[in-house]
Amino acid sequence: MRNIEIDEFYKLPSGTLCADWYGRIMIKNDTLYSKVSNQPYDFFYTDLNDSVDYDKPAGQSYNVDYESIERDGTFDEKRSFVVYERSDIIALITKLMNIKWDV
Repeated sequence: MRNIEIDEFYKLPSGTLCADWYGRIMIKNDTLYSKVSNQPYDFFYTDLNDSVDYDKPAGQSYNVDYESIERDGTFDEKRSFVVYERSDIIALITKLMNIKWDV
């Protein structure tokens, strides 16, 4: 993993797995650019934490939504992010492949 500042984050391609300092694990999507200055100012993402529906009744199964895209809208130019590197993603996949399935 590596830490990056927001200006480098905006340059990352869509599909990058990352986390912010609020604890959101996300997949970065498109960066928004100002029509006036052509400078990046915001981005879209898929929040992997927020895909859980806590309003469902206990014991009820439902499909998790990994397709919804949200706009960040924080506008904090001092933010930094953690980017998952290839080895981190491989380790995460390996860990997920070994979890218990019959819960």
